[in-house]
Amino acid sequence: MTKPVNQTYDVLRVFAIFAAGILLNWGLFFILALFTPLVVGFVCGYILGHQRNAIIAGTLSAVFSYGLLFIATGFASDLIVFSEAVLIMAIIGGVGGFIGTLLHKRMSQSSPQVSTTILPGE
Repeated sequence: MTKPVNQTYDVLRVFAIFAAGILLNWGLFFILALFTPLVVGFVCGYILGHQRNAIIAGTLSAVFSYGLLFIATGFASDLIVFSEAVLIMAIIGGVGGFIGTLLHKRMSQSSPQVSTTILPGE
């Protein structure tokens, strides 16, 4: 069985935001340090707008990017400390995704809805 087009589109969209989140984590790490996963999760959540997908994208992008970053910089010498550091960054990324989703919902509800229907006589 094949998936409907909308589900495939949603999966590709989440994967693309996940990949962008990894790159954004790497790019902003040296500028924002500890607040980077929060900002990246916030961006992922705002763009995706779906709470579950945003939390997953923010969390997994933080796990993947900080796992590789800590291994590359040599901070992965102790497995327990490495796991805890990655877990902390993942939780911060998930919280950022949740906050971004809340902001997206609030912004979309407060923005005026413009009708694009042309009525006769207009």
